[in-house]
Amino acid sequence: MAELGPTKIHGNHDVRGKSAAKSFVIEGGNPQYQVSYSFQSVDGELTAGLHGKNAHVTLHENGKVAISNNAAGDSTIDFTDKYIQAFKDFESEQKVTGKKGVYDGTQRVFSHNNRNITSDIDDSSSSKYASALAVKTVADHTISDSMAIEKLFVHGGWKQRFALTKNGRLYGFGQSDDYSLGQGEGQAENQFGFVLINLPYSTHEVADVFMGHQTSYFVLYNRENNLHEIWGCGNASHGALGGQAANRFSPTPIIKEVTEYWKPIDFCYGRTPMFYVRDKNRTKIMAFGANAYGRTGDGNTSAITADSGRLIALPENIAAQKVKKIFSMGGWYGCTFLVTTDNKLFACGYNGQGQLGIGSTTNTSTWKKVNLSTGIVAKIEEIRGGYGYHTGGGESAAGFTFIRTNTGELYFAGDGANYAAGRGTHTDSTTFVQVATNVVELYSGGHYGSHIMKQGNTYRVWGMNHNNRWAANAADLSRPRDVNLSGLSGPKCNFQCSGSYTPYLMDQVFWNERGMYCYFGTNRYGAGGYGLKDKEASYKTMKVRQVPIDQGDQVIGMYTAQHYNDQTTYCLTRTGKLYACGYGLNNFLPKTYGSQSNASNSTWQLLN
Repeated sequence: MAELGPTKIHGNHDVRGKSAAKSFVIEGGNPQYQVSYSFQSVDGELTAGLHGKNAHVTLHENGKVAISNNAAGDSTIDFTDKYIQAFKDFESEQKVTGKKGVYDGTQRVFSHNNRNITSDIDDSSSSKYASALAVKTVADHTISDSMAIEKLFVHGGWKQRFALTKNGRLYGFGQSDDYSLGQGEGQAENQFGFVLINLPYSTHEVADVFMGHQTSYFVLYNRENNLHEIWGCGNASHGALGGQAANRFSPTPIIKEVTEYWKPIDFCYGRTPMFYVRDKNRTKIMAFGANAYGRTGDGNTSAITADSGRLIALPENIAAQKVKKIFSMGGWYGCTFLVTTDNKLFACGYNGQGQLGIGSTTNTSTWKKVNLSTGIVAKIEEIRGGYGYHTGGGESAAGFTFIRTNTGELYFAGDGANYAAGRGTHTDSTTFVQVATNVVELYSGGHYGSHIMKQGNTYRVWGMNHNNRWAANAADLSRPRDVNLSGLSGPKCNFQCSGSYTPYLMDQVFWNERGMYCYFGTNRYGAGGYGLKDKEASYKTMKVRQVPIDQGDQVIGMYTAQHYNDQTTYCLTRTGKLYACGYGLNNFLPKTYGSQSNASNSTWQLLN
């Protein structure tokens, strides 16, 4: 993508042999602009006002389109923000002129933030001339290869979301607190529609995205050196952006030339996640983030504000090459686990409920060995935390920890309240105890949430039973029980981390590739997608429902997301179509041509 600045396009553009609806992209602006037009292949001229100047689009019989911005034929159009926004002042005054005379036109601005501008021309006297001219952001395309989505990045509690298209471009939507969508300095905080993220696409590929509160992180693969980089934008406080002391309005590099990275896992409302990288020589591991309670293992508990991060201490003086995996969990009240190649497990950080599994509830800023056998550690597939609201500062405490092995064993340590361990009691455990076998998937909710695992081919749930969501008895589920998915063949789940402040309200959806699904939750704003809103969907009302996907298409993921009680549900298909329902304000249900104005959307909508 070209650098920021005035956008200009010169000369003629051959459109012969193409369909009646024409379009091309003008590089250089922020965002980029696309000129769309349709025409009869005869000589004619279409004129539209741009801040007192004339933008001439001349359509020739030979199929070429000549563009100029004044009567003298300067051959350029300057699409800077001031010209685009000027359309707002000329909505009712614009005229469209052609060789056959003057025609009344209409100019309409959907949103000056999104700079969507259309000119509808009533050419009643002749069909020989162009019928329409539109100037709009590239993100405003109807579904096409350019906006077909490959992957969706959402987090249960955050307000910003991202979509990676099949052509490699990354778009943001939702709210952009502190410029967490990286829309650029001076741009409105609340954006509408899909916002193209300004990244070096010509040399880099988007490999991953993760989020913190008001901060966004983009993992890029550099094709020129075969290494990764991590870029960020948004709130820079508490070391969120490394050495960047001030908030970043656009994505900026945090660290380059890394061979491996470990991003945060399942944290709820937390101030600044911790992430770790291995350098290109594989001799150092650097940490970034708030580092509260000491998660670099060296006794230091201060925020990491150096440009290159902070070199972590390694347990037992091992070499960096001996680090196999790092699991970083939680925000301010978080903890970190480190697995070595000789199958030892170490932990440091917040331990107020015994979630480190080291035999105490004492926080530690240096690495402590977890007493698990090397045979168990060798099989660790994932470590996942559960979090509860910490009343002291709006943060989430990592209250308990699950370890799942690649042979299906599930271990638990930490706060046992609300039957978090699923073993029939509220008993805490300061060491890891086995609580299940044959587990192939695990989705852990918050301290006040539900927890879901897949045992064999069956999904089972335990923990909070909010509004009798999972069972008739109002009591919480002290042990795992089967989720009622009768009639849903081949179910899958993309359970998201619990939402901020009210984690027990997080909705869950089970789905299959044909777009059939079962929804459990509060259904606020119609997030269940079946025509009702704010009515709890529980085991009693459980039905197999259908997302209206195209015949022959397949669902590759369904996701629930929540900020406070603003719940939305998303459905992504193999062809790249994105459907959504639920809360439509705050740009949570973006539209390719602007913003969604309805708070409640209880039926599925195609967003792209």
